[in-house]
Amino acid sequence: MRKTISVLLASLLLLAPLGLAAAAANDVSSYGEMIGLIRSELIERKTSFSFTCVGFDYTEPDWNDVFAYSSDAEAGDYLRLAFIDGFPEITDLGNGQYTVAASYFTTREQEDAVASYVASAAAGCEETDEEAKARYAFDLLCENVTFDLENLYDDTVTEKYTAWGAAVNGKAVCQGFSTLYYRLALALGLDCRIVTGTRSGWNHAWNIVRIGDLWYHVDAACGAQLLDPSGYFMKSSLKNYQIVYGDYTAPEIAQLLFPSTQDDVTTAAINYLCSYTFDRTAGKLVVSGTGDLPTASFFDCNQRIRSVLIEEGITGLPSSEFYMCQSIKELSVPASLVSLQYSFVYCSGLEKITVSPGNPVYHSAGNCIIETESKKLVLGCKGSVIPDDGSVTAIASSAFSYSEIQSLSIPDSVTVIEYSAFSESDLESVSLNGCYDSLYGAFRWCGHLKNVTIGAGMTTTIDRETFLNCPCLQRITVEEGNPCYSSDENGI
Repeated sequence: MRKTISVLLASLLLLAPLGLAAAAANDVSSYGEMIGLIRSELIERKTSFSFTCVGFDYTEPDWNDVFAYSSDAEAGDYLRLAFIDGFPEITDLGNGQYTVAASYFTTREQEDAVASYVASAAAGCEETDEEAKARYAFDLLCENVTFDLENLYDDTVTEKYTAWGAAVNGKAVCQGFSTLYYRLALALGLDCRIVTGTRSGWNHAWNIVRIGDLWYHVDAACGAQLLDPSGYFMKSSLKNYQIVYGDYTAPEIAQLLFPSTQDDVTTAAINYLCSYTFDRTAGKLVVSGTGDLPTASFFDCNQRIRSVLIEEGITGLPSSEFYMCQSIKELSVPASLVSLQYSFVYCSGLEKITVSPGNPVYHSAGNCIIETESKKLVLGCKGSVIPDDGSVTAIASSAFSYSEIQSLSIPDSVTVIEYSAFSESDLESVSLNGCYDSLYGAFRWCGHLKNVTIGAGMTTTIDRETFLNCPCLQRITVEEGNPCYSSDENGI
């Protein structure tokens, strides 16, 4: 059910622009008083105001001081992103008197409407756990605010950049999502920041939120565009995101998020229940915690990772969890892990695979992971030797895709080779000795495949899809006694 928040109609109708007349001069006697005055007037959305320095020499304000993070949800990062034409301009009028001019995305009345919305939303949250509160705010935005694609490139529609646009109009771009999430999170008693930078090279804004002692990425703007937004909630990192530290991201945020790249060992959170430790010297990644990992935590991961140890307690790896992690050579799976098919697709460098004894779903043999009950080989590697004891009767789709394996004998016990089981592997030779349900697409795009041996008992239909786009295929040999095929001049 979609969450809805009631906002008083009166607060939505008060949209008249503020007057431009300068306020009466205010005396300030210290740098701190000056910063406080500027901050409070900007929060009130004063477009022009003045102050007079009395008893101290004027010092140009550091905007990081003006926008210092605090529990005041209308200050801090929220105020930093309030201006249309850059930060306010300060003019020296002489005799210690100065004026400040600012141009805002919203009026004070619109900010009052945002405050009403946030208060109603916070009052409707019954959660007490920090992560549950963070998820409440995330779901509220994802379910009730639409990403404003219609006005994405129309610079005259400025409300798309605001919490007001998200809360009242129900549509916004990333800045509107992130500012409203910031307001909601602080109202729920969470520490939250707004960060700006790029996503796949495009300017972007999102949030980080602290749960316990750790900070996590939250991107409601991207989550709102998906049926399942979970991939953008509570992440230690987000693929193709880059924070840019400048006017619109507070510099101290760098210290909250990222350990030094010179550290030998990095420990970071994946989500509230799972974390990892990466030893750069050894290239060893250790994943620990409880439950399932979130989707694509290590998608296209750092090429320095050479081994992966998944510790007891982790129960599931989503599809493509380690997709294209080509440097991984060794994988250790715990007895607790009961779901991993397609998690290591295209990990071409994998050489050694083990499953801890006692796993109720999988076991390992011959550097293969086998689903015990179904007798399906779900993951192979460069070092695989398929057991010939009858424990394998099927080879799953993508089980050897992109693998660096060069030669392989498929036992007679195997009767199912699924589509793309060996696609784009380095396989140079293969022996087919069984009778299979189908070989459709099984060896497609094997660019190194040169030799194929067809056993005497192999009677399965071979069509153009079986060895589609295998340009190096030179020899197909059919053993004597095969009732369906014979070889002649390297053909069948």
